[in-house]
This record gives sequence, structure tokens and C-alpha cells, in this order.
Amino acid sequence: MKQKQSVTRKVLIGLIAASGMLSGTAFAAGNIDVKESVTLNAKPAAVWALVGDYNGLYRWHPAIATSDRQDKVRVLTLGDGATITEMLLEQDNENHSYRYAITKSPLPVADYEAEIAVQSNGKGGSTVTWSTSFNAAGLPDKEAEKVIQGVFKAGLGNLEKLYN
Repeated sequence: MKQKQSVTRKVLIGLIAASGMLSGTAFAAGNIDVKESVTLNAKPAAVWALVGDYNGLYRWHPAIATSDRQDKVRVLTLGDGATITEMLLEQDNENHSYRYAITKSPLPVADYEAEIAVQSNGKGGSTVTWSTSFNAAGLPDKEAEKVIQGVFKAGLGNLEKLYN
């Protein structure tokens, strides 16, 4: 019964999304939320020049070896050769944010949608926030949440080294 409800829920979410009834800022219907932030000693525009390059994640995230972008799709290659395929959903350069979804990945996630945003911290620096909503796939929820927290912390920690 639970599996039937899950399938039905996914079908309904797909129909709602296809009909355009979800707002542009709504996350996927995941039941796990992760949000990590870092404060940097650099102006938002300077940080966005690095973070806002949708094909440049390898330049600041230590786990990403390369990135290959074709239109809105990027394929990230990890240091061990595994790949993650992602789709750009929305990019707002004026407000320094973009949203993306993982479409294929070895990570323990499904229905994964995330946002990276850079904002002024009001003190001459900036705050980078990386947030997501997803469902666990192949691991219990808490373990999948820890994996994604680790991914976010590794990237944001490296930004901290670059800018602080």
C-alpha cells in the first residue's frame, strides 16, 4: 500500500509540475531538507562571479574534478570517475541565485532539487546558502541527509578557505 501511495504521489506531483501549478521557487516534494550557509569576506558580486558559473562547480568544490555543460544540463565528474547529471531549472544573476535538479547520480537521493544563493551580509561581505529538498534513495533518511550535508559543507568550507 505504501509503495502504491508513493507512486500515486509522484504521478500527482508530476502532473502538477507539468501543468505549471508549482511556483518558480517551490522545491521538489522531498521529505528531507538540508540547508547550509557560510559567511565570506567578499562582496556578493565577487563571490557570484565564481559560484554563479553553473559550469564552474569544479573550481570551488573539492569533490568535483570536471564539469561538462550542454545547454541546461551539466555532467559533473567526481574524483573517483563517478558522474552526476544535473539540470538547471532557473538562474537569476541579478539576485545571485540558481536552482537545479539532479537527474542521475550515485548519491542516495531522489526528487532532488536545490538552490545556491549569494546575498549581502550587511557588513561588506556575503553569505552563501545552499539548500535542498529530496527523498532518500538506498539509505535511511538520516544517512542520506548526512551525505548531502557533507557535500554542502565540503563546498562551502572550500569557499571559506578561498575568501576568508
